Amino acid sequence: MATARDTTVCDYDYMNDAQIDDELKCSICSEPFQNPVTIKCEHTFCQHCIGKWLEIHTRCPTCREKVINHKDDRKTPSWSPVTTHVVINQLNRLHIRCKHCQQINIERGNLLDHQSKCTKMLVPCPSAHNLCPWTGPRDKQADHIAICSFHELEPILSSLQVQLNNSIERQQQLLLELQKQSSLISFLYAFINKGNVMNTKCQTQTSSKSHECALASRKDTNKKRFPCVLCRKQVSKDNVSLHTCPSNNDSNYICRNCYDQHCHLKDNKDDENEDDDEEDDDAD
Repeated sequence: MATARDTTVCDYDYMNDAQIDDELKCSICSEPFQNPVTIKCEHTFCQHCIGKWLEIHTRCPTCREKVINHKDDRKTPSWSPVTTHVVINQLNRLHIRCKHCQQINIERGNLLDHQSKCTKMLVPCPSAHNLCPWTGPRDKQADHIAICSFHELEPILSSLQVQLNNSIERQQQLLLELQKQSSLISFLYAFINKGNVMNTKCQTQTSSKSHECALASRKDTNKKRFPCVLCRKQVSKDNVSLHTCPSNNDSNYICRNCYDQHCHLKDNKDDENEDDDEEDDDAD
């Protein structure tokens, strides 16, 4: 059976282990609780210990009361954390000895603070992120840094990383610009499609037998769907904003949505106003 101390590197020993109250010890690993939890029969264990136990057994290791009823229950924790301050404080005040520097009488609750300063604690090179493999005692780290080629290259590697990040950002900007330009090119191609001008309204005499506009000549155009050359959607006649009309079998269309995205509506209105003025002049 794995114990709670197996879950992490054992960096310390307990001082006066025999004098520690048995009420503070896990009955599975026989050591002071690590992350204590209580199961429904109210017995307390290390979270790691009882978790491993319940992967195999269904009953409490102390009183044999059934804890798990179904296999699916193993996926759900069958315990609750111990949050009683009296118990937690007693565990945190247990005295330990650091195995690295041999300092004694460290309170267990202060272990992490001690490890952050321990001169014999094993630490990696500051340039480990640049793949330096060195690991050693903290008091030897400065000596290693003085001869570490990875650390000497740190400014160059950092500069290259910044340049790479800037290049990636610029590339993304260029891709967006390319998409915009591609959309604009598609729009312009639609305008000059096969040399035919795209109109907001049909300029062809529908009575002409040599040339008929597919948008204007058919009686069932209100029901017919027309494919937009930009977004490829099928739209109704009322939603066609621009079209070419060389023949019934060779016409292209731009829907209102694409037209609004790519055209200046003001310019279009100005063109329509000019057409209206010309019609008024002809009427006069």
